[in-house]
Amino acid sequence: MKALQSIEDRAAIIDTINAAVLSSDMHDWTRVRAQFADYVFLDYSSLAGGTAGTVKADDLVANWKELLPKFTTTQHVVTNHRVALCGENAQALSQFVATHRLAGAKPEELWVLGGHYRHALQRTTDGWKIARMTMTWTWQSGNGELPQLAQDHAQGGHSMSNTVPELSAGLNHVYFQSENVRLAGNLYLPSDYKIGTKLPAIVVAGSWTTVKEQMAGIYAQKLAAQGFATLAFDFRFFGESSGEPRQYESPTAKIRDIRNAVTYLCSLDAIAGERIGVLGICAGAAYMAMATAADNRVKSFVAVAPWLHDAKLVKTVYGGEEGIRDRIKAAASARQEYEKTGYVEYVPISSTTDKTAAMFGNYDYYLNPKRGAIPAWKNQFAVQSWDEWLEFSAIAAAKSIRVPALFVHSEQAAIPEGAKRFMAQLSTPKKVIWIDGTQLDFYDQPA
Repeated sequence: MKALQSIEDRAAIIDTINAAVLSSDMHDWTRVRAQFADYVFLDYSSLAGGTAGTVKADDLVANWKELLPKFTTTQHVVTNHRVALCGENAQALSQFVATHRLAGAKPEELWVLGGHYRHALQRTTDGWKIARMTMTWTWQSGNGELPQLAQDHAQGGHSMSNTVPELSAGLNHVYFQSENVRLAGNLYLPSDYKIGTKLPAIVVAGSWTTVKEQMAGIYAQKLAAQGFATLAFDFRFFGESSGEPRQYESPTAKIRDIRNAVTYLCSLDAIAGERIGVLGICAGAAYMAMATAADNRVKSFVAVAPWLHDAKLVKTVYGGEEGIRDRIKAAASARQEYEKTGYVEYVPISSTTDKTAAMFGNYDYYLNPKRGAIPAWKNQFAVQSWDEWLEFSAIAAAKSIRVPALFVHSEQAAIPEGAKRFMAQLSTPKKVIWIDGTQLDFYDQPA
């Protein structure tokens, strides 16, 4: 029965994807809309450097309804679907060829685009719905002016500014560039902020695999209430930010994103560029440490329940040399598969039943919808993340930090030994506060 259900689900998922493109060619907008969840993360950034982000499905369909009839003919062929099921969620990798002829163009003038789609779908009471759609083109041919016109129209429904022309007190949704990736952030300003004020700023990062609405957002809001401008953002591969593969934990990429977040803050009139600090919780503290060591624009460093491992400590956490070896081997295999086919192998980030999970056990924060198990966060860990994570160590960065540092930690939290080693190597002014509490308590518990 389970195998039969899997076959039926795969067929239904492929039907949903095919129905979305076929109905768009036929201009059956009601049926197009029926294939999508209410909100869709849309990423067409590979096409002429476009942008990515979450849009209302109604707005997406309205944009297509405006754009596609401007072409005399469109034909989207999506095929060779590869479907992966994970409970109530699914991923699909598909190849496509899309042919367009613009109204008014010569009959022989076509724009033909080829590449692949990655869809993420969710099971609902009304069947499978598309919640994420990433298009990556690999070739195109035809009239070079036609794709630019189509791109101009397509951006109308979901374009995002790279700057914020006028900030206001409270929450500001912002977008900024990190290398060739568009990042989404929440910039909080104090309730009494007035235009023209220059504020000290703090970049906040949470635990590994998390998004801006989790612990980073909580700390950012609390600090904004104390008079700081605070930025919590989604790292590349996570949340509303773009980048592939999804849910890929890359310390190297995250450190670059932090430094580009600092660059973004320095560009804002509301920010005092010479007064920028960083705060990291759990693994975020390690990434912030590395960014602080490399970037003299960062003027202070705060670590809350910092996860700071090295080659010795990581063995105690992940089952010794054998556990490390098995995960690195799995990462190499997963990366090879991704590079060959585009398929991303996932395990749960946290589970009480699946022993392959990145964190196996009762990690309530990640499993409790009242805490960290929020819709914006995906309980998925890209297996190809393991090798970089396990081989990463921020402890050596302590010797290169030249700014004041504050540590808040607990002997009952995760690997306090790593924090002690790090602090022992710091030669700058530092303050250490040891309090009671488990690692997860530091994420969202007021005390």
